Parts: sequence; structure tokens; C-alpha cells
Amino acid sequence: MWEFVNAEEKGSSSRNRIEFLRAKDDIQAALDEGWSGRMIWEQLRAEGRIRFGHTAFAKYVRTLIQGKPALGMPRKSAKKTPPMVAQAAEAAGIEPTPKPKPARFIHNPFPRKEDLI
Repeated sequence: MWEFVNAEEKGSSSRNRIEFLRAKDDIQAALDEGWSGRMIWEQLRAEGRIRFGHTAFAKYVRTLIQGKPALGMPRKSAKKTPPMVAQAAEAAGIEPTPKPKPARFIHNPFPRKEDLI
């Protein structure tokens, strides 16, 4: 059986999330009306409905309302060949060639004068 957990009994991040979720419908409505996130946050803070900072508020808007990953989270950045290009290459029998890695930089603590001029 689920028990109601008071926001004050939880840790601050849990309390913040609970406060945000309580106001989520109002936040969504204000965003749909064209209010900025900063204005919504300031109004909710003034009303005493939330007690956390704008950074956390923006993170909750991004993740819980917009469905985007939080900033600073690693994204899957594996570069894939577009499907049309891959199909055309496969039909032509062309094997994809990997790009060579650039040469590493090696610092020479004793440079030659000819290289510096």
C-alpha cells in the first residue's frame, strides 16, 4: 500500500521535485500562454509554492515537461551514416572507409630557430 509522504520529510531534492510536480499543471498552462520560465519561477516563488532556485526549476521544466535530457548529461553522439547514404553505398558495393585519426601533438622543449621563424 502506498503511503503519502510529506514533502518536508524527504530530502531537499525530493522536496523540490514534489513541489514542482504539485505546480506542474499551472507551469504547463503558463508556458502554453507564452510566459517565460523565469517569470513563472518568480511568480511561484513569490506565492511560496516552490522554495528552490531557478536552475533546478529550469532543469525540471526541461526534463519533466519538455522531455529533454538535463543539461550536462551525456548524449548518444555516435555518428551514424544517414540511411539513404548507407543504402546507396551498400547497393553500389562500396565499403565505408573510416577517417584516419589526426597525428598527435608532440611538444619539443628545445625548438629549432628555423621552425620558429
